Amino acid sequence: MSSYQQHSGVGGGPSSYQPQRNISGPQMTDKKTYYRRSEGQPSAKVDFDTPVEMFCKVRNESDDIELIAPNPLLEYYRFQKMSELRSFFGQLCHELGLSRPPKEAFNRWLFSQLTRFRSELEEGEGEDPILFSPSTAYTTDVLKREIIESTPMRVKFHSSEPNDLEEQLRNFISSIRNFIKNITSKELINEWKMIDFDVSNYLNTTLLMNKSLLSKEELYINLKTKTLELKSFSKKLAIDYFDNFNRLEELAYQANNVIEQIRGFQTENPFKGYFDLLFIDDDFVELDLEMIEKAAEEGVDQEPVISEYRQLQMELDSQKKKFSLPYYFPSKYKTCYEIGFQSDHLLINSFHFDKLLKFFTFVVNRKRQALDKEPITIDKNAPAFRIALYCLLRRYETLYGTPASSQKGSPFSGAGFHAAAPETVFEFLHEHFQVSQEIFASPLNTYFRSYCSAFPDIDNWFGCRSTAMDFEPVSGSYEVGPPYTEEAMLAAQQLVDKWLAESSDEEPLSFVVFVPDWTDPRSPVLEAFDASPFLVRDFVASGEDHMFISGHQHNPKGAGRRRYYQVPHGTHAYILQNAAGRDVYRVDDEFVAQLQSIMQGT
Repeated sequence: MSSYQQHSGVGGGPSSYQPQRNISGPQMTDKKTYYRRSEGQPSAKVDFDTPVEMFCKVRNESDDIELIAPNPLLEYYRFQKMSELRSFFGQLCHELGLSRPPKEAFNRWLFSQLTRFRSELEEGEGEDPILFSPSTAYTTDVLKREIIESTPMRVKFHSSEPNDLEEQLRNFISSIRNFIKNITSKELINEWKMIDFDVSNYLNTTLLMNKSLLSKEELYINLKTKTLELKSFSKKLAIDYFDNFNRLEELAYQANNVIEQIRGFQTENPFKGYFDLLFIDDDFVELDLEMIEKAAEEGVDQEPVISEYRQLQMELDSQKKKFSLPYYFPSKYKTCYEIGFQSDHLLINSFHFDKLLKFFTFVVNRKRQALDKEPITIDKNAPAFRIALYCLLRRYETLYGTPASSQKGSPFSGAGFHAAAPETVFEFLHEHFQVSQEIFASPLNTYFRSYCSAFPDIDNWFGCRSTAMDFEPVSGSYEVGPPYTEEAMLAAQQLVDKWLAESSDEEPLSFVVFVPDWTDPRSPVLEAFDASPFLVRDFVASGEDHMFISGHQHNPKGAGRRRYYQVPHGTHAYILQNAAGRDVYRVDDEFVAQLQSIMQGT
């Protein structure tokens, strides 16, 4: 048996599996110490060895997953064009009367495209991996909702201090006074005059008189009530203005222009040969030099025999002068790698670097095994790995909106949608519930080596099985942690219900889902999961009482320096199963209590 076969292993299917009933998850007396004992590094290894294909069966899955050679020139060009599109959106928001684009609005639009059902696509959509469905700018409420919520400013209730709420209320009324100049409706203008008088009177008279008479809690409630009343009116203003000056079709038009520019940028991939080399053996043939010399004396041409491997290698060597490869260079950050391509520089910590190299090697050797070839060892300096690594990092940084090293801007915009449950949760779910695959993940944040991700064209080189939208599980136990946007989470709910509805009575199918417990107002996502006919159990891990892994965990800068962060809102866990799944993956009070305890690190 080859080393690759030993690594793959075999395992029993669901029919032979019975979850352990003596549940004993890790007990942590000091949650903060436990989670922060290794900032920047995980507290548990990634599971490379679970033979998920043996007991997570998928409908119509090919044994030979398509591997497309990534192109760093194209990825860098896509990043530049996407940066221009982000700037265009910022200008559009400015012309709509906003001082700045709503935080994460652009990224929510991108993530909503990635979870679009193919049946919902308009003609010509579905080609670009990031701009998958530009029409969602105006055919869905994802951008409209964010713009209206931020017009003229977004209000928050994170602080429990009345003074902070009072300051926000004063800023809010000042913002509306400036914004009302854009409104033409006389009815709204007259209504504003009455509201302005009422709120001003409250702030300058009633509040001052009551500050010494009311408790801190009572002041907070009064200020929050006034803020919400003002927010209700400002939403009417925002809707009126937006309906008159809606220009989101321009954004979709511009996005389609970007797609056309990317399509026409390059038709040939000059780096493809480096990936072809991974599957061609160097079958060097030793030549009989005496025979060649004798043939030459007799005037007979006899070309030296050159293997296909060496021929391709020589072609790539001559090409290096024209197309430079991604390269490593020393970084000021300890225990990390910095990889560059042209003027672009990207960071990745050593743990994730090693993880991706293992993933890449595993996938290459799985393909070689299918070709009846022996496994190979891939060095970190191998050109194909450097190319794939750069393209992977650049694709996700482009999605997040992270600026290049030479640009200014929020360094981790969008990474919050890439957060994940801690390793302890996955360890527990695998040990006691046989969860072996993630439905929404990436090579960077996955715990298991089998997962669905947004970009199979690159991520397949690192173990991705499919996109979530194209995945069709038949049996098995899965974790579902969609990006925290309403569109993505609703799509996840529809997918889980669809899979369970189409499942067989003989094939156990189970999903553990984590979504935010947004209750003020209650999210449609929660209502959809609550109404599922397949819901078995659910519970909430309280806000500020549990940790998640940062979406930028792989990067040693900024938020990536601290691997875990405290979740400000509750996390709602749902367990959904078919009838066979309820028999095999049993859920009881003890299991739920232990999972909740594991999530809260207690």
